[in-house]
Amino acid sequence: MRNSLRAAGLCTVLLVSVLMAASGTHAQIVSIANNQGQSGTCTSGVGPGGTLCATSTNPFLLSDIKNGSEVLTIPDTSSTPVFYVEDNIPGTLSSFSLIFDGSLASNANLQCNFGGGESGTCTVDGVLGGLSNPIPAGDFPATITFSGLSIADGTFFEIGTASFAHAGQDFGCLAGVPIASGGSTCTPVAAPEPSTPTMLLIAGLLFGTAIVTRRVRLTRAS
Repeated sequence: MRNSLRAAGLCTVLLVSVLMAASGTHAQIVSIANNQGQSGTCTSGVGPGGTLCATSTNPFLLSDIKNGSEVLTIPDTSSTPVFYVEDNIPGTLSSFSLIFDGSLASNANLQCNFGGGESGTCTVDGVLGGLSNPIPAGDFPATITFSGLSIADGTFFEIGTASFAHAGQDFGCLAGVPIASGGSTCTPVAAPEPSTPTMLLIAGLLFGTAIVTRRVRLTRAS
């Protein structure tokens, strides 16, 4: 019986350790990539590499993003869209800012970086590389600034997202100007669901308890 109790206890400890690691810090990322030589062609709303376009045949325009007439939406479905953008502003683009407004899971942080063909410096609310975990209350909306860029007018680049993986918790909008709270352009808040690690922990503890109880009953019966 003692061996059974020890085994059940060890299984529970291991399960808790694994789930604690699984529920650790997650970085939600907004990035810039400058893929030179792209044609700007969109087909049925899809650009090169599966990127998203503004319409069935046209990429997003940087001028529209900057003035807020175009809002880039990150849905609450664990998807990580990449937006195909044309720099239609005269002159070489050396820096620009995006404002993120929305929601992230409690174990999340908001970071920024660069993809292929582009490099420079990025900050989130003035913090190099992004905010730390957890996101402090009141940090949304957050301003993401990319500087040191070299994107020529008339060329195309990508605004990417990554690791917005908590369904119903990670979502929001990106624009060049503040986004009105509750505006129809943002994905609405979904009813929060119990996190997977929490549900697994509860199930594991119940399973461990059931095993111990069964062992005790069998021992007494014998």
